Amino acid sequence: MALFGGSRDVSLFHTLNKELINDIIQTEIGYYKFVLERTTSNVYGESMGKMYYEPVRMACLIDRSDQAWDADEFGSDIKQSVGFSFLKTELKEINLVPEVGDILIFRNNFYEVDSRIENQLILGRDPDYAISTGTVDFGDSYSIILNAHLSRVEKLNLIPLRGGIYPSTTKITDGIANEVGDTIILNGNISNTDLSISAAGNYEVGSDLTVNTSLTLQDEVRTTVLGNLYANGPILVLSGSTLIIEGSIYNASNIFIQDGGKLIQNG
Repeated sequence: MALFGGSRDVSLFHTLNKELINDIIQTEIGYYKFVLERTTSNVYGESMGKMYYEPVRMACLIDRSDQAWDADEFGSDIKQSVGFSFLKTELKEINLVPEVGDILIFRNNFYEVDSRIENQLILGRDPDYAISTGTVDFGDSYSIILNAHLSRVEKLNLIPLRGGIYPSTTKITDGIANEVGDTIILNGNISNTDLSISAAGNYEVGSDLTVNTSLTLQDEVRTTVLGNLYANGPILVLSGSTLIIEGSIYNASNIFIQDGGKLIQNG
């Protein structure tokens, strides 16, 4: 069993550095999280309009390089690379998983993330990858460093972010991308088998939802469809569950509301 770097030591390190970064240094940025599930692409896989969550204010350490100017036949162009260092524990608190393509705003400039580095370990240990029970409560992955470049952002398509905490990116079809959170992203096509959702929580379909077999919502399930609903098969909303449709509803006669269920159409 390790002698140093236990949970009490790690907690002390986190407390001291949170105070240093948030209360003493206080270098703040706005973080725009890229939302892959809401971003559409053309037949070539090119995005026609990236979607981002509304910005969250965060404190971090910033390593700035000098601006560099280039000139060619099209005129002058400015370049700059910046490193943003975050405490990983603070990212966990708001369910933020940094990824390439995210946008950060600092001094009214937008920076697009090129790479993510997670290589600072307390006493060289990461309990998430412990291979013996004697070290599972020792050490920690301490920081995440994002390297970004100055970007020309003409338009940010923003998605409202409630409470300052990001939803999860859990997908029924593709497995778990981020285990922390309370929103589950559903596949938009239910064609092969009947689907029954009975685990209480928030569920979301990022586009149209087509039900060709059957869909049952029960036990206080809240499901939001951001596009249209095509009810080609029966849909049952039961036991205090709520089905919210932001677009149009087709074949509404196939939707059955019972036992305190609710159907809300905003489109």
